Amino acid sequence: MKKNFFSLIFLLLTCKLMAQTSADTLVKPHPGSRHAMGLAAYVAIDEFAKTHIAGAGIDHTWAGHRFGTDQTTYKKFTFTVRTGLRYFPGKQIKPAAYDFRYGNYFSIYSMPGILYRPVKKTFLQFSAGPELNIYKKNLSAGVGVMFTSQFFVSKQIAIGPGILYKKRPDTHGLWALGLGISYPL
Repeated sequence: MKKNFFSLIFLLLTCKLMAQTSADTLVKPHPGSRHAMGLAAYVAIDEFAKTHIAGAGIDHTWAGHRFGTDQTTYKKFTFTVRTGLRYFPGKQIKPAAYDFRYGNYFSIYSMPGILYRPVKKTFLQFSAGPELNIYKKNLSAGVGVMFTSQFFVSKQIAIGPGILYKKRPDTHGLWALGLGISYPL
């Protein structure tokens, strides 16, 4: 009889503990997303503006549970990896009464970096790494550097400016300013 009584008490306490644990997991805030998709519009500046006016890009950023505005995602520093592609259509000019069009410029990149959150709703991201550039059907490797700053305008959407620098061997560095929007997945 005592054995059955203790077994029943043990079973009830186990059920109570399991119910409490499942209720706690439902109440806990979402820890934030690891992934974010971003869209950006770019305006070429400096030497790059002579050959290309504007461009667009799409990217994916990974950072360990740091996207979103929940309290649990608010960590000062974290490692990130940003991958994506950019497209800059060539500018058409008319030197000496003949039409000339500069080639379109594609970039595919994967850049490690650091994400810094000085305050809960803002993050700064610095990324640098290799790029595969395609210009007039020619492939070349290069290096890209991006610095972006974004502010969460809602719990899921962040918007902000950025600056981009691209360098290929035997060419001038290319600069562009951008405005991006990102959404955690």
